[in-house]
Amino acid sequence: MSVKEAYASTSFIADAVIAHFNQRPESHWRLQGEIQIRYMLWSVLYFITLTNGDQLKKLVVKIIRFPDQTEADLSWNNHELLLRGSREYSSMERIYDLFRDQEGNGLHCIPPQTYLPEINAIVMDYVEGKSLYHSSLTLSQLLRPGASANARKLLYNTGRWLRRFHSLPLGEVPAERQYGPADSVKALCAEAEKLNTFGISLDSFPDWQKALNILNRLSDEKRVWVHGDFHMRNTLVINGEGILCFDTAFERTDSPYYDMGTFIADLKSRRSRILRWGLLPSDHETRVLSNAFLSGYFQSEQWDVRLLLLYEGKFLLQKWNESLEVINDKFYGARKIAGDALRAGVVDLTFRRIISRWMHDIVTFR
Repeated sequence: MSVKEAYASTSFIADAVIAHFNQRPESHWRLQGEIQIRYMLWSVLYFITLTNGDQLKKLVVKIIRFPDQTEADLSWNNHELLLRGSREYSSMERIYDLFRDQEGNGLHCIPPQTYLPEINAIVMDYVEGKSLYHSSLTLSQLLRPGASANARKLLYNTGRWLRRFHSLPLGEVPAERQYGPADSVKALCAEAEKLNTFGISLDSFPDWQKALNILNRLSDEKRVWVHGDFHMRNTLVINGEGILCFDTAFERTDSPYYDMGTFIADLKSRRSRILRWGLLPSDHETRVLSNAFLSGYFQSEQWDVRLLLLYEGKFLLQKWNESLEVINDKFYGARKIAGDALRAGVVDLTFRRIISRWMHDIVTFR
């Protein structure tokens, strides 16, 4: 069975969605055009357009799945996947209630339509937009006049969006979904151990043990529902400068620095930047953009630099490990020499510089 055969057919999904919207006797929704599909690691997205007379619905139907799934119906028969799907839809409803009056402030969210438990389908409105990355940090965007000022504005507004998101009430939080800085130190050390399997020891970095001792002493009493995967491709730019973020599931509560650290780590270690030896955007420009994002979040408040560095570091090490895994997966046999050259001359070289700077910032901050 090929990978794509493990996904539900477009006709099966369309029939289920149309049946839902035609439950009312006066409704006669029909499919318009072809269904477009986007295959993701943990889900598949179906882009569907329905018509009912002069009414039009542009929808996205999201079906949760495992990366190695081989049977389509596992998506709506597996308890873990059903829990993920229902939880993600519930989070979308809560976020929509929080953001529904914020469009005038440039803060948007995706309107949820319905959840179909029989196929574990999250049905939402299709929203026109362009990813934050493609709006500000591609090479063509970076070379345009005024690119830096535009990117700063977009990142500032992204910080505002995250601050609003973090204002969601916690409510009752199960113990297994409560995390804090100490958990991220453990996760960071686990990523460091994983790097050892690739022949990279953080003990060879002069500041590693000093940095680790400092991080082990950090604490933060504040807890929020974290987005969990807050990066530039999960952020859309709407109408030029409005911001919409998506793909939330309320999987954990943690320090608000969890999402901030994820975002800044993504900014510093995107694949395109690593392949440019971390030179574009430059370190200076990356710091400027990071500060714009943080200023949008904190406004006139000060932020805790070392807490931010803790969460940032965990995701930087994770990205380094993921990069090495990709090289191992794609460069083998006759291509191994090319993979070794890419790793030594670009990936390891660039991440070593980024991580060295990260450790230096931890031990020298006053």
